[in-house]
Amino acid sequence: MTDRAGIELRAVSVRHGRTAALEAVDLEVPRGTVYALLGSNGAGKSTVARAIAGLVLPTAGDIRIAGTSARSSGIHRVRRSLGFLPQEPVLYEELTGTEFLRFIRDLYGVGPSEEARRRSWLARIEAGGWVDAPIRTYSVGMRKKVALLASLVSNPTFWILDEPFAALDEAGARFMEDEIGRVRADGGLVLLTAHDPGLAEGLADRVGVLDRGRKVFEGPAASFCAVRHG
Repeated sequence: MTDRAGIELRAVSVRHGRTAALEAVDLEVPRGTVYALLGSNGAGKSTVARAIAGLVLPTAGDIRIAGTSARSSGIHRVRRSLGFLPQEPVLYEELTGTEFLRFIRDLYGVGPSEEARRRSWLARIEAGGWVDAPIRTYSVGMRKKVALLASLVSNPTFWILDEPFAALDEAGARFMEDEIGRVRADGGLVLLTAHDPGLAEGLADRVGVLDRGRKVFEGPAASFCAVRHG
């Protein structure tokens, strides 16, 4: 494992019975990079994100995070440096947002000294008083904000975002963009999935495009934009 290694997918396939969600997909995301993975519904974007996070097992091929194979026992330690924001967050309904974030903090062994950073996040994301109400009372946007903050609790080096801007208001989107830039500047990497190609123009260094489980384009964001605007 090298300190600067990022995330690699090597001929990764994922099949559900006879249906192929991914077919021999190769991706490489070095650290210091924002990578936008684009495609329509059912293209396989969420499957890639979930496979990197360890929620989906490849049928064939391998995923390497910081040089460590997802099939090795060491991957559990490496994934402690990974934050994942799913497209549809799963939260504990009876906890408040504050309680849920403290639960995630304790799960990762992050000390109470990080409490000041959490309070700063809540102010920047304009959480307001609802953060101390039960999650079951939250709107979709509120749930997305709490899940977003939870994905940052471990100060991840590898930040995987599945349709991250969906349901976010202006304050949430601004916070998201700021944190994407910070993770990159700190030498981490961000892989985000999106339907909107415009996101690649504003945020990404590199772009990959999936179509029906296959990679059909990969290259610098500038090349993608040139092709798109032809």
